[in-house]
Amino acid sequence: MTGFDIFALATHKEAAGTVFLEAAYVGVPIVATRVGGVPEMVVEGSNALLAPLGDSAALTTALQTLVEDPTRRAQMGRAGWDWMRSAHRFTPTGHTEATEHYYHQWLKELGHGKR
Repeated sequence: MTGFDIFALATHKEAAGTVFLEAAYVGVPIVATRVGGVPEMVVEGSNALLAPLGDSAALTTALQTLVEDPTRRAQMGRAGWDWMRSAHRFTPTGHTEATEHYYHQWLKELGHGKR
């Protein structure tokens, strides 16, 4: 993926979309559809341009914007790279806190949590 100029995925349904994190991690700007968990996997306007589902004109415009503007493409790629290295949720501590949170949540749902 490091050889890409733009990562684009016009999906109709996406639960988590870790591929968007992979693109951000290697500094590739993203164009995608605003569905499911996609908006949670990018920083819209910073490292990604999102289009509404079914709006091929918006998707085309987003792609054309990045194709025609190498400076913006580079800025958005760098923004994704920086985000992946600075956001707390991607640190070992952030991963640990999230894992612990979900384990406690699941235990509570199973009736084993604090009452």
